[in-house]
Amino acid sequence: MHWAATWPPGRIKLLGLAEVAGAIGLVLPAALHTTPALTPIAAGCLAVLMLGAVQTHRRLHESFGSALVVALVCVAIAAGRLRFGA
Repeated sequence: MHWAATWPPGRIKLLGLAEVAGAIGLVLPAALHTTPALTPIAAGCLAVLMLGAVQTHRRLHESFGSALVVALVCVAIAAGRLRFGA
């Protein structure tokens, strides 16, 4: 991935931390049966993050399909959790 060569290591680590925090926010509230409002928030934030990844990969003429799929799944999770409150 060409974009990683142009980013400082600290920014890459921060991006990875944001992705891990989002993944934890998707799983942990349901697993602990607590604060279910965190799940759609985490899903929405991850969707925005992944849409940024799609844009970056498109700009660099790299494959962006997997980032787009993850973004769409996150949107579906956020919409489902907001609509059904589960």
